Amino acid sequence: MKLKDILELGTYGFNPNCKVEIFCMDNFEERLENEGFDEILIPQNDDAKIYPYAFLIEDSILIAMTEVDDDINEC
Repeated sequence: MKLKDILELGTYGFNPNCKVEIFCMDNFEERLENEGFDEILIPQNDDAKIYPYAFLIEDSILIAMTEVDDDINEC
């Protein structure tokens, strides 16, 4: 199974056959300075902890993920 199959990109309006890579967020600032992104999708919650890795779609769209807080109990 490929990463793009797990993400079900078609349900988000992306081409299901597009290129998907894991992006190390340690490189985020450098990438912004040198190449930039066409679009950056990040959590809107200012208190959210960003996961150290994100998904890079077609070398231009970055989707950042939040870390799950194990202390939060769902009902």
